[in-house]
Amino acid sequence: METAYGADSADPTHYDWKCLKFVAQTAVNAGQGDPILDQPSAATALYEAQRQGRLYASTANMPEGAVVFWPATGNNGGDGHVAIYTGRDTEDGDPIMLTSTGFNSKTSGVQEIPLSRLNTMEAAEPSGWMMPR
Repeated sequence: METAYGADSADPTHYDWKCLKFVAQTAVNAGQGDPILDQPSAATALYEAQRQGRLYASTANMPEGAVVFWPATGNNGGDGHVAIYTGRDTEDGDPIMLTSTGFNSKTSGVQEIPLSRLNTMEAAEPSGWMMPR
């Protein structure tokens, strides 16, 4: 985890409730820092991606590395949520997301979670995805 996603990703709680910071740092590590990911919250980053016309609504056919956004809900403290598509799917075709969590202490740290489970945790479907550039 530390080699792939940065020094602080090995700490299981470092990025809890800091999903956008994790995604932004991962994008920078991959050489794809993006000003949209420098917003104060995932909800404002989602708004900015929509405003710039860079958000694709359907999660079908996402490329590896796609940044996926969830709207602000009570489950994410009104801040929205963001995760990265790994390019892999479960056996039944559920996209596997890389995310930092902190969902009411039920799940902690940076981990891979199927999209359907994240949707349940967020109590919402994703608003869409974009590719950092």
